[in-house]
Amino acid sequence: MNRFSATYSNNFATPFFGEKATHLGNVLNVITDRKIAIPTADLTKVDHYTAQVVSYSDYYPFGMQMPGRHGSSADYRYGFGGHEKDDEVSGEGNHLAFGDYGYDTRIGRRWNVDPEAARGPQYSPYSFAFNNPILYVDEDGRWAVYVHYKMTKKALMKAGISKQTAKEIAHYASTFADNPSGGVRFLNQVLGVAVGVNPFALSKNEKKYGSYDLDSQNDGLVKSVSIHAMKAYWEDISDDEAVNRALHGGEFDQKDENGIVTGTIVIEGALNVIERYKVVNEKDLTEVDKKEIGVAMHTIQDADAHLGGKWAQGKKHTEHAKEMGSPKRHSLFRDVFGNKSKSKDDSKKAAETLKGGS
Repeated sequence: MNRFSATYSNNFATPFFGEKATHLGNVLNVITDRKIAIPTADLTKVDHYTAQVVSYSDYYPFGMQMPGRHGSSADYRYGFGGHEKDDEVSGEGNHLAFGDYGYDTRIGRRWNVDPEAARGPQYSPYSFAFNNPILYVDEDGRWAVYVHYKMTKKALMKAGISKQTAKEIAHYASTFADNPSGGVRFLNQVLGVAVGVNPFALSKNEKKYGSYDLDSQNDGLVKSVSIHAMKAYWEDISDDEAVNRALHGGEFDQKDENGIVTGTIVIEGALNVIERYKVVNEKDLTEVDKKEIGVAMHTIQDADAHLGGKWAQGKKHTEHAKEMGSPKRHSLFRDVFGNKSKSKDDSKKAAETLKGGS
């Protein structure tokens, strides 16, 4: 299963980079928008065009590049897991700057202890992806999609909301709110089975739930990052301000990466959404209502998972964010074993508030 992503530039002289990667984010090859003319045999005209390839790689499971099956120009510095290579440390492709820690692709181990390792004592504190890089990916921390589903459904049912309504709102709080790629959704379906989540509950079902059109994966839009209680890669607000914005809302400037205001947006705030619906009886909730409640529950849970950290996707945005202060990153240990007690407690309070109006 492959995905294709692109990095644009406002500078005409700088090429467009298109990445072809696996569902785990491992970049297999990168092309630019520049085409190379291939002439006919007599060199009188152009026979056809071919893409300009700036990087290609095949990997062993833990990220080591296969001999004779990789190459990269100086214009591209990324690869396994979409992370930046630091070839000066251990040679070409052998060391990756995995956010806040270094990683050696030859031995599949971190250079320092995972700060959340105590939550998974059965694994080495230097291990990567639970020693199973085929199934797991270590990326920016967030509660997994199946975690949002289970947390929301359980809180709503405990508050006295019917199972059917709880399942529908939980779907909006997970698959709809995160809108994950097919590969990520599949991984969550596999992992969710172990904790009792029906894999079909995480499947996209447009006939039942409508279009999955929530723009929740745009790291440059205030409204999008607020869904996850985070801040855009270009913002210089504090972590607490980002969390407060997501939970309590207000009016905010939408700026571009150069700090130029492009408009004003209004964010209602997840807690305000819950408060608004407490006066609506459960049987009167429409699908639109359930969708708003589900997204609000997702935000409330993410306030503890992300703690207002910066969200930066793509190489250009990550570099920009680092210049202003590195984006907050968590580990895979936290995603799976992380202490979710506060998120569960906040979900319970939100569910009880909703039920109070029924």
